[in-house]
Amino acid sequence: MGERRLPPQHWECHPEIELIEHRKPAPMHHDTDEDRLDTAERLAVQNPRAAGAAFAAIARDDAVGDEVRLSAAELLANLSQEA
Repeated sequence: MGERRLPPQHWECHPEIELIEHRKPAPMHHDTDEDRLDTAERLAVQNPRAAGAAFAAIARDDAVGDEVRLSAAELLANLSQEA
């Protein structure tokens, strides 16, 4: 059954009702470049092929910082040597 909604004229009569329109949005988690690299490193343990694709994508992404791109390229090279 759906949530019961009162018409606007009854809102002030029921202060216990929290209006959906007045709720603050929850802060969103924004992944950093390092988060992406850390995730790819953890993935390498379970699925090296998927990790390789992730490292390659990070290394090619112009929006990622140079240090992180270089690290991703190095990790991709190391992953290729281990295979």
